[in-house]
Amino acid sequence: MGWPFRAKEFTWEDYLAFLPQLRHVSAGRPALVLPWIQDGLEDWPSALARGRRLVEAMSREERLEPIRITSAARERIGAACGTRPIDVERLLAHYQAVRERVQQYQSLSLWQRIKDGYERIALAGVGRG
Repeated sequence: MGWPFRAKEFTWEDYLAFLPQLRHVSAGRPALVLPWIQDGLEDWPSALARGRRLVEAMSREERLEPIRITSAARERIGAACGTRPIDVERLLAHYQAVRERVQQYQSLSLWQRIKDGYERIALAGVGRG
């Protein structure tokens, strides 16, 4: 399977496509991996839908340059989705963290990516008898 993201630039569309993949590491609790929700208050479908609504409430310019989203814009985005500005801030921080990790991964050579995959498998205990 190839790298799931299109070009070198990680976009909001890539982020939204990535979120459902986090489901398997969450032990059925979306709040463990989706920082804009409170534990126990949302299931996966509603948490993902709210994340999508938050992104869709941003203007095109805000999606292109999320660093420029002001506190007034966070309030507007939150109000459009029926959520708090702190949730928008958490979504932005999570997006930035995922984006940085993807960029780090993309800068690795093929051998480093293979090695990283094997190390993750070993840490997870896969293949131990």
